[in-house]
Amino acid sequence: PHPPTHLLQVPGLLQTLSLVMVNVLNWGMLSDDAAFDTESSAAIAKCWVFSAFVVAFSGVIGAVWIMVNENNIPSGEGSMWPAVAGLLQNVFIFLGSLVFRFARMQQTESNGF
Repeated sequence: PHPPTHLLQVPGLLQTLSLVMVNVLNWGMLSDDAAFDTESSAAIAKCWVFSAFVVAFSGVIGAVWIMVNENNIPSGEGSMWPAVAGLLQNVFIFLGSLVFRFARMQQTESNGF
């Protein structure tokens, strides 16, 4: 049993959502030394980042799962390429989101804002 072809897009959508979640946050909020107080913005920001990385790794794991499933039970000739492309898409979006985040952090530190 193979998943419908539109389900092959779900890991990429998860990874794109994670990219937005990671990069929408002001990471200066994470440096607050407050404990996990319910009023603490640092605690909320840490939970947001944790959720973003859970979504990101879910996308990568989903893409690996699809690729392994396609390798074990091929759905047709040339059917491995979409699975490999989906995994590459997820890895590149994940790496791109991290590069974008760290480049923005370096730019913020050099500008002093």
